[in-house]
Amino acid sequence: SDRQIESAYSDVLLIRNESNLGFAKANNIGLRYIREQKIEADYIFFLNNDTEYLTGSFDRLLAFLDDHPLVVSLTPAIIEGDYKFQTGVGGQAFTIPNILIYFLFLNKLPFWHGRGINLDQHHFFKKKKTVQLDWVSGAAFFVRSAILSDAPFFPENYFMYFEDVMMSKELKKKGIILFYPHMLIRHDRSYSQTGIDKYFNSFHRYLIESGYGPLKRFIIKKIIQLGLHLRLCIYRLIRNRNHPAYLAVKHQISSIRQVFH
Repeated sequence: SDRQIESAYSDVLLIRNESNLGFAKANNIGLRYIREQKIEADYIFFLNNDTEYLTGSFDRLLAFLDDHPLVVSLTPAIIEGDYKFQTGVGGQAFTIPNILIYFLFLNKLPFWHGRGINLDQHHFFKKKKTVQLDWVSGAAFFVRSAILSDAPFFPENYFMYFEDVMMSKELKKKGIILFYPHMLIRHDRSYSQTGIDKYFNSFHRYLIESGYGPLKRFIIKKIIQLGLHLRLCIYRLIRNRNHPAYLAVKHQISSIRQVFH
């Protein structure tokens, strides 16, 4: 809690917001404060409040960034609360081919692990190999502060989801974005039906703002529906119909049908 932070870390500057403003607005307040106060820092680390640092040297990470000046942002490896690798830590651009690759499991093929909208973290973490990305998740990522000084803030019309994708678009214009496998963060996030609905609503808005017309959005909807029904068939074979993963996919199918109407 905020009081625990104040009592345990008296040297930490804590900015309180009166209400939940969403990821974009809340981070923008912190960024604006840094700029207005002219706080000097080489890097800024965005980290969700439901995360836990597990392994990896910060000195090594900072040395890596110092040795690779073209890298403007990177994300460490991130696992879920159940210690499985998180889906959506970063990936390639949300193009129709990349959406198809991810939802039809084509990124599991040899030499295609770095393709698709969501990175196959496990493969690259095991090999300890960095990967160039088009976007990184806002759950945990480093950015050069000099890059942010003239880059746009997080888009505040996104309360939750895809604000990090939009920000990554601007960062990508400045340099390289990477997956960095030498640090591990645990993200104890929770799923809900409301969260799934917010994800697809933000996704739909992102596609519209990125210039995807009705035909392309229809194709994307059908690709996602095909992929979700494929997952549903797999879960029927290996899990019962009351399993949380099965129920989550069912709600995703319902949600995308309503959002992409």
